[in-house]
Amino acid sequence: LPPYYQHEVGAGMLNAQAAVLEAAFPQRRFGQWRGTAYRNQVQFVSSTPQVFTGTSTPGSSNDSSLTMPANTLLASVQIAWGSTLSPNNLNLALVDPQGASQPTANADNQPGLTGRRQRAVVNLPNGGPWRARVAATLGTATGTSQSYTGVFETESARYAPLTDIGSLDSSSVSEIYQNFRSLAMWPIGQHFRPSFAITRADFAAALVMGGRVPQYLPAQSNYADVRDRTTMLFVESAQAAPAGPLFLNPTPGGNFQPDAAVDRLTAAVALVRAAGLRQQAESGTFALTYTDAALIPASLRGYVAVAVQNGLMRTTGTTFNPQGSFTRLDLSHAMVRLATLATQ
Repeated sequence: LPPYYQHEVGAGMLNAQAAVLEAAFPQRRFGQWRGTAYRNQVQFVSSTPQVFTGTSTPGSSNDSSLTMPANTLLASVQIAWGSTLSPNNLNLALVDPQGASQPTANADNQPGLTGRRQRAVVNLPNGGPWRARVAATLGTATGTSQSYTGVFETESARYAPLTDIGSLDSSSVSEIYQNFRSLAMWPIGQHFRPSFAITRADFAAALVMGGRVPQYLPAQSNYADVRDRTTMLFVESAQAAPAGPLFLNPTPGGNFQPDAAVDRLTAAVALVRAAGLRQQAESGTFALTYTDAALIPASLRGYVAVAVQNGLMRTTGTTFNPQGSFTRLDLSHAMVRLATLATQ
């Protein structure tokens, strides 16, 4: 279920139209590409639960040391205490290596088997020494010392080693790893090849695999140069997207040019439509200040403006470079932004 990970959700979303099409036409097979999307670019590792114990005294707190592994995606700490008759109530806070306390878990102490417990969850925590801080909410006049038991669990990611990302900034590396986790991209051998141009077929594939475009497959290809079934599914899905065709220039019956490089203007249009921002891009007049703005058709300047405003496209200096190559690093950044926009 994009943009979530396997440990957060179940099997995914139902594409009802695709289900009906495959039921009516069994030769139209959807989703077979998923068998090749995983190319050992990431491994998800669940830790062995670590149990800790402590005693909380009214008017003070008690800390337990926890070691957060590097590349942790999700960390969970849960405590439980007392019998069903215990009057005490405890709260729980996780303290990061810098001493900053995360939001405190302080649910009401409800009667029954599911009461007398607190759970705190942290997404994408920094690795290193953390602490689980437990405190009693009742004062010294009414509360008593209370022993508790805690469980610490993590879900971490291990990535394929890459030899060419050492010079990239930490934000770009983080975005690459996020694409690996969502299986939207993968390495080329032991390299990421950040400066390589993205082909039109690979761009369409990323938008489908990243969950921004639902799958669609007609009886036969609409393009003379798209023949294999996997490329056909990605291309036809992109061109049948709910917000309109993502690629503007191909004409059904002609060529799609799946192996041609994607230029930045083509990428801007496709990304804006995939993000559901087409109406915004086409609803007004946009004055671009780039020195090469004259190279961008007036009808598409709104797409460029909206793509840049929403962080889908990055620019350097005073030019947009509409005919320049859209690279693998550009795609990595764009896919992360699409996922972010989908959750806002």
